[in-house]
Amino acid sequence: DCSGKSTLARHIAIQRDAVYIHASGAMPLQSVMQDYHESLLAIALQNLEMGRNVVMDRFWPSEVVYGKALRPGLHDLVYDVDKIVAMLEGTDVSYVFCNDPEVENRHAAQQDPAHPYDREQFTEIVKAYDRLTKEMMTSVEPHFYVRQYDVTVYGNQMGTFVDAL
Repeated sequence: DCSGKSTLARHIAIQRDAVYIHASGAMPLQSVMQDYHESLLAIALQNLEMGRNVVMDRFWPSEVVYGKALRPGLHDLVYDVDKIVAMLEGTDVSYVFCNDPEVENRHAAQQDPAHPYDREQFTEIVKAYDRLTKEMMTSVEPHFYVRQYDVTVYGNQMGTFVDAL
């Protein structure tokens, strides 16, 4: 939250003439998150089959981090990351993680009622994203191309970052 990922995702979608799909993390979807993500992925795969680029904003990495942090008991019962990753087999996937040293301050200032967790919980979420990003970038057998968008490096020059993808 507040890292610029939706802004960057919309920018990439425009630059790449891609279909933009935003996956909500809304609380009412918790118990059906697997089905929800599978249906969004099915839509994305149909678009890819038709030759369209697809940008998905908030997908399984977000659920892995938020689900484990905010719904630890429920997450493992309703979400199967391996199944989602298997559905991506054969696609050319790039993951972009947004990194911003001010994200915790912006999140605290916004007090988004859709994400009702405190600063301590959010700090843990930021750390979990950092760990997941590093794991995905240094995996012995990488499945995906992983990049970090760091506002301290690129600022608002998103086009420069997108061109580098």
